[in-house]
Amino acid sequence: MIGHYKCFAILFVWQVAILDAMVRGSNDPDALSELAKGRLRSKIPALKESLEGRFTAHHALLVGEVLSKLHYMGEAIERLSDEIDKVIAPFAPQVELLSTTPGVDTSALLRHSLLRWVPV
Repeated sequence: MIGHYKCFAILFVWQVAILDAMVRGSNDPDALSELAKGRLRSKIPALKESLEGRFTAHHALLVGEVLSKLHYMGEAIERLSDEIDKVIAPFAPQVELLSTTPGVDTSALLRHSLLRWVPV
């Protein structure tokens, strides 16, 4: 259930994958470290060492609760973003024109519902 949600900007997707696996009961440092991606692949020995230790059911409960909130928020952001896209679709020419304005990032405007303040 790992999505590429914007709220995961605070965590890399592979970090969430490791935490999800730990919450589900995986405690094998070798298997968990194989979930690492990118530059961390060159640091697998250190990652394995950091994954050894005590991760109890109590830790799993707490981390699981945080991850479930992140997953929920990511899904909510996607639903709301989809609705914003539908609502502003009739104004595509105006949005395109607005995007030609220097310094205006329409993707940020669209995602934060600020277009309702812009006369179109």
